[in-house]
Amino acid sequence: MATRSTHIRINASKEQVWAVLSDFGGIYRWNPGVRNSFSTFYIKKGILATRRCELLPGDDYLYERVLEWVEGESFKV
Repeated sequence: MATRSTHIRINASKEQVWAVLSDFGGIYRWNPGVRNSFSTFYIKKGILATRRCELLPGDDYLYERVLEWVEGESFKV
């Protein structure tokens, strides 16, 4: 299994950042490497939420599922 990790500093409150990141299907709104994304299951947040990400450049895509979710703190896919 591939692993990718990155870190950035964001000039916003923890609550503001979580509001953006917890929109699991909306990663395309803030990740410049994702052309489009959407939820693929009726669970939109938390354990078992899934999404499809269409990647840039090209026509590649991937499916991701939340494996761990700590509300207001973090999640792992």
